[in-house]
Amino acid sequence: MADSVINEMKWILAVSLLNLFAVCSSLTFEGSSTSYAKFSSWVPCHNGSISFEFKTSIPDSLLLYTDSGNKKISDDYFELKLINGIMHLVFKINQERNMIHSAKDDLNDNNWHMVDLIREGRLTTLRVDGVARTVEDKFYQTDHVTFGDSPDSFVYIGGLPVNFNHRLEKLAHAQANFEQHLRGSIRNLFYSNCGKALVTPQLLMSEGTISDTDKCMENNPCENNGICIMRDKGVQCDCSWTDFHGDFCEQGETSILEIIMGCLGNCLKNSESSPSCRKQYQSAGNIRSSYLRS
Repeated sequence: MADSVINEMKWILAVSLLNLFAVCSSLTFEGSSTSYAKFSSWVPCHNGSISFEFKTSIPDSLLLYTDSGNKKISDDYFELKLINGIMHLVFKINQERNMIHSAKDDLNDNNWHMVDLIREGRLTTLRVDGVARTVEDKFYQTDHVTFGDSPDSFVYIGGLPVNFNHRLEKLAHAQANFEQHLRGSIRNLFYSNCGKALVTPQLLMSEGTISDTDKCMENNPCENNGICIMRDKGVQCDCSWTDFHGDFCEQGETSILEIIMGCLGNCLKNSESSPSCRKQYQSAGNIRSSYLRS
């Protein structure tokens, strides 16, 4: 239970930071019947997530679809789509089909909106702009493997490729092939595979899209496995999934203690007669010593 709470807190913190630092690198979709983007597979396990931002002026369109790629292996699927400007998550896990719709509407206002799809045990959550709705899987099984570990599982954004018109039997949810394709933009796409740290998926193929230059790929300044995200005037490092901090995730926990010691040292110099300041300084020193011995 404690690990679950910690993971959820890490996820909320990470998403909050990603939402704060908007990514200017994005994919813009023309909205034709052939436009789509194909990304590397998402492995949700029992504790995974997908997050991205989108903007569009179209009230109905497919944003995301993923399944095993082979219905004979697994008929699990996740579909995110707009219906009348409201986000809908339609999905099937194991033997149960479900749907969640967002509390917010008018999501086709051509402004950026943040979407999180979160799997956590028997719970599936759709969070849009920070407002979450959750459903529980009544038939949840701990030994069920989502997508059946299929090598043909991919994530499609903005639409499905036209070759599925002749391969509908491969799709776990064939209706996704007939959804209107997205005319708009997607940015800041991240996965958490099996509850691990956020990663940027690989764009494998696309058609009818325009991509901005990825400055993080050109020059990634983030250290210690920090996540590089882009803003209009440069890049920003998200350190929330690491044990480091600083502009480029370059400062470790020891640096935090040194800062505390320095601040309390100044306090001691300026208030030599203050017992509370002296006591705090001594406590910080004990913490620092314990940390360095560990």
